Amino acid sequence: MWAFELTQRAAEIQGRLEGVKAVKFVPGPLPEAHVEDTPATPQPSPPAPTPEQSEQAAEWASEIADEELRAIVTKAVEMSLAQLPNDRSF
Repeated sequence: MWAFELTQRAAEIQGRLEGVKAVKFVPGPLPEAHVEDTPATPQPSPPAPTPEQSEQAAEWASEIADEELRAIVTKAVEMSLAQLPNDRSF
């Protein structure tokens, strides 16, 4: 289906490609992707929660009966509260 579509639009696609004299689409295997090794960019460590944020997190998770789950939720809430505000809006 795509081969037909591309073939029908070959003239339009060719017109958008500067310096290309002809465009032809043929089925076949794709060439192997070449991935360059780039060094990892060190990520800044997240800010530590303030004592007030830790207290708020513990309060919000206090009604969770399972101790292990309560600790996990508390840690997640602490990390969320400690994040710096940003200007992203959804």
